[in-house]
Amino acid sequence: MLRMLRTRKWVALTSLAALIILGFGALSWWQWGRAQRDLITHQPTVPLNQLVTATEPVAVGNYGKRVRVTGTFDGAHQVLVRRDESTFVIVTPLTRLAEPSVAVARGTVNSSEDPAVMQIPAGQVTLAGTLQPFDGDPGGESDLPQGQVRHLTAAAVGVSPLVGGWIAEAPAQEGLAETGVAYGPQAGTGLRAQNVTYAIQWILFAGFVVYFWWRILKDDLNTSSDVAGGESPDGLGEHRSADSAAPDSSKVTESNVDTPRKKVY
Repeated sequence: MLRMLRTRKWVALTSLAALIILGFGALSWWQWGRAQRDLITHQPTVPLNQLVTATEPVAVGNYGKRVRVTGTFDGAHQVLVRRDESTFVIVTPLTRLAEPSVAVARGTVNSSEDPAVMQIPAGQVTLAGTLQPFDGDPGGESDLPQGQVRHLTAAAVGVSPLVGGWIAEAPAQEGLAETGVAYGPQAGTGLRAQNVTYAIQWILFAGFVVYFWWRILKDDLNTSSDVAGGESPDGLGEHRSADSAAPDSSKVTESNVDTPRKKVY
């Protein structure tokens, strides 16, 4: 079989089959990606005031919902929430006209000295993000530098009145990493069944290509075996068969000659 696969015909057929399988695999992966596009990215945002209108804690049912809000950043009350030695969440209050302010996690940096910390957008902005509850444990007396805290609480932000939860801006502002959240966005419509079906279909097509490739190879191997079995290695198979069918002429001659008889006197 290996000798046959090295022939020009089978090198070409195998290469073609491999390209088709790779193409079907890429199409399947693409359809799988499209099937997931409604999980989070297509979840609609709603105005913050539809979910939160006062300073009471955010309702559990609203954790992780996507909201949008308009206001002006208050850089004077910005704090850094230190999650670990190399993760600092930049939290800046957003002041709203005739409404409680809201704490916004603009993004995350790896160092408190990162220039992006102080690159606070000026003027009125409209942003979207994920609604989160404040940390339950305010912690004890902090030993961190001024402007840094270990827990994101209303007291740490230090603005009043303040909405009873915070927003993780998503996507994060340019130059900042997105803030990790404990409660992610609720799923949208889920996986798209039609695209999942297409993804499986392309995998099945790739399987058919493998099957047909094997069947053609098997047929060629059987044909080659039949040809080899019908001829002797020196090509004299037919002559030998004819010779074996014919009687030995020398034996026939001997049998037909009368044995000499002994003379009787």
